[in-house]
Amino acid sequence: MKISALSHILFALLIAIAPFGCAPQASRSSSTQSQAAASAASSPKTVKLLAIGNSFSGDATAYLRDLVKAGDHTLVFGHASIGGCPLDRHVRHAMAHEKDPKDPEGMPYTSGGEKVSLKQLLLSQDWEYVTIQQASIKSFNIETYRPYAQQLADYVHQYAPHARVVFHETWAYRADQPMFKSGKVTRQQMYDRLHEAYGTIAEEIDAAGVIPVGTAYENALNDPRWVFKVPENVDPSAFTYPDVPPQANSLHVGYRWPAPTTVPSTQPAKLAYDGNHSSPLGRYLGACTWYEFFFGDVRGNRALPNGVTREQAVVLQDIAHNTVQQSAKPRGGLARAAAVTGGSPAAR
Repeated sequence: MKISALSHILFALLIAIAPFGCAPQASRSSSTQSQAAASAASSPKTVKLLAIGNSFSGDATAYLRDLVKAGDHTLVFGHASIGGCPLDRHVRHAMAHEKDPKDPEGMPYTSGGEKVSLKQLLLSQDWEYVTIQQASIKSFNIETYRPYAQQLADYVHQYAPHARVVFHETWAYRADQPMFKSGKVTRQQMYDRLHEAYGTIAEEIDAAGVIPVGTAYENALNDPRWVFKVPENVDPSAFTYPDVPPQANSLHVGYRWPAPTTVPSTQPAKLAYDGNHSSPLGRYLGACTWYEFFFGDVRGNRALPNGVTREQAVVLQDIAHNTVQQSAKPRGGLARAAAVTGGSPAAR
């Protein structure tokens, strides 16, 4: 590995280090368990975490630093991200680097302004956790995970032997996403199938746990405190900037206007739609779920990004807390830690 490349990676990771935040505890059978959980949640932690993913891992961790800082914890975070990248493509790039370390195909990630390989990122820190995920469009087809999830997990263990591999469960698209109009799959089927796939494959590869962001989305949509109504019969041409159809509490971007540009255009701006990616509210829910999983009780955390009100934050924190406590099924070291603290899977 070139010294300059490694130094850039380390420099980028040092910039990502920041102190972070807290949340609620699951029900306890004794006061001793409650005190242990509270102590685990309030004690400052340092977590070294590398996410291997795409824009969805970017969405889910967008506000994680803010939460960690507010909770007086520390996060060392790395991100091996390629837009829309599925498991098989991450594996393909890794294998290309193994075959020829100078092949650009094996260095698709960017760190410190340089193109780097997954091997370089894995060697750049003594990572405690490495997350992997499937691309959202493939997430509800379990066969697309095999054999690539196992191959990627094996690759992580090869170059980061102390790290525990964790699955990041992605989320279903918004109900008005055009894909659902074909009738081949419904929004509910997308969630049900991806939820089963992540759980099943996590067991197959002996993953340390599943960060249940997709389930947190689902729980929010079914929570009476979180009212969201899908806009119907929308005619985009009927709206002028900056108006959009009513979509309060949407966890997805939904309808939006293109970002301002300095490039002159003869074409008028058109109302756009994105039913896949997270809105600020969805990003906040995702970050709360990651925080709850790795740091402990997120309820009461004071981090409040733009686009999220304090009232919304309270509800989303509670949903994230309950989702992790009720649905996460940690294994190995994470399971032992949860049993000791009575708290989050990664609480130590």
